Amino acid sequence: MTNNLGQIKEFVGVDVSQDRLDVYLLPDGEAAGFARDQRGMARLVAWLASRARLLVVVEATGGLERMLTTALERAAIAVAVVNPRQVRDFARAAGAAGIGSDTLVVAYDQGMNGGAARLWWLLRHFGHDDVAILRGGLESWLGPVRAGEERVEPVEFHLHPRGDDLISADEIEERRGKPGFVLVDARAPERYRGELEPIDPVAGHIPGAVNMPYAAEPSAVDPDAEVAVYCGSGVTACLTILALERAGVDAKLYPGSWSEWSSRGLAVERG
Repeated sequence: MTNNLGQIKEFVGVDVSQDRLDVYLLPDGEAAGFARDQRGMARLVAWLASRARLLVVVEATGGLERMLTTALERAAIAVAVVNPRQVRDFARAAGAAGIGSDTLVVAYDQGMNGGAARLWWLLRHFGHDDVAILRGGLESWLGPVRAGEERVEPVEFHLHPRGDDLISADEIEERRGKPGFVLVDARAPERYRGELEPIDPVAGHIPGAVNMPYAAEPSAVDPDAEVAVYCGSGVTACLTILALERAGVDAKLYPGSWSEWSSRGLAVERG
């Protein structure tokens, strides 16, 4: 089984109005070409399902990835949407920082503002589980500190992306309000209630979501429930996911978060 996205990248279909759709097929890659329409998409989904793919990672290079991911999700095929340039940039940055397969990573930031938790989540998402957070950030460090850059021997960071730690807007729309699904809004209470929205043009929250501000301790959550967390743009939600992890609760990240949800004209609730 290979996890090198560069080696298993396959182009599906043809260019349509300069809108490209690329698909990464895991665990193995076989050539496949399908028309870029509903019939061809159905053939592609059936072809993937017949080969019991563990994960299909769709490259977010155009609007058609939404049509494919929706079709895959309906066929119960694990799917994730990624920006390939960002994935490659992250792999290069991690390797330049000396993060290899046998590296223990301890991340910290200034006052637990979300940066370290986001790195914790990203490393785990790409298959590097040996990562921890310095609780309280740099201010809690009692040891010595020094200025300047550290010399680090670069290594190769191998990508092993997971498919069980993400949730999409369409999945939330389908599952919200159903038993066994808990949606958590990690933003400040005033943003959750819709009293203040400093970033996005629409104020409020996703209907059915409960408010667990990232700066506070999380409320009790059924560990057997499917839990999803969002914030404004997918960063500070990682702090809540981290806190839930400490409490023994696995949670998925909705990376588009409120910025994506509100921009799509989906249901909004206030109060």
